[in-house]
Order: sequence, then structure tokens, then C-alpha cells
Amino acid sequence: MRKNRYYIFMLIPIILSMFIINRIVADMVVTSDLNKDGKPDAWSYISGKVVTRQELDVNFDGKVDSIYVYDNNGKVKEEILDTNYDGKMDNWRYYDNGSLTLDEADSTYNGKIDVWIYVDKDRVYEIKKDTNGDGKPDSITKY
Repeated sequence: MRKNRYYIFMLIPIILSMFIINRIVADMVVTSDLNKDGKPDAWSYISGKVVTRQELDVNFDGKVDSIYVYDNNGKVKEEILDTNYDGKMDNWRYYDNGSLTLDEADSTYNGKIDVWIYVDKDRVYEIKKDTNGDGKPDSITKY
């Protein structure tokens, strides 16, 4: 019985170190230099063998302009964009099983969402707009 306890206590540090090594290897960030200027402008976040998120500096100004979040099957589930390259995100797109379902935008670039575009099966079926800046839609167009 004592021998078994001894072996169990010897195995605990080995199992713990294997878990820690697995976590270090499983979660990593891979950077890329797309324009070959010596600075990273793309970051891929990987968990296990799956890319979970990518960040891009598409205009090479040192600021992230596009973020893509992926589901476990590698399909985009969320897109976050800085469409006017001012350093502030202004467009959020949400996907279900790789298909766009909602596109939210800050079209006035004041930090508030003012356009909501609802999509089903790749077709826009409703657009809501906040035209007076109160954060609530006051114009609704259905298709």
C-alpha cells in the first residue's frame, strides 16, 4: 500500500507538467509580416489545431483594422472592422454556421451603432436606422 502511495505522489508532478506543456503548445499566437516591412501585421490565435481568432492591420499603420473570430469548425462567427481606419472599430458582423445574420455599423463614426442590417439565407430582410442619435432605431425598412 505504501508503494502505491509513493508512486501516486511521484506521478502527480509528471502529470501536472504534461498538462502545463500541453497548454503552452495548445494556445499560441502566430504573427505574419504581410508587407515585408519587418513588423507584424497579422496575428493568428491558435488553440490546439484550430485558429480561433485572427487580427489584421490591412493598411499597415500599426493598428488592428480587422478581427475575425472563428467557431470550432473554422467558420467565421464574428467580424469586427475599422472601415475608415481611424483606430476605432465601427462595424460588427455576426454569423451563424458561416452565414451572415446581422451587420451592425456606426455609420457616423461617433462610437454608437446606428445601422442594423438583418440577413437570412444571404438576403437582407430588414434594415433599422437610428437617425436622431438616441441609440434606438427610428427608421425600419422591411424587404
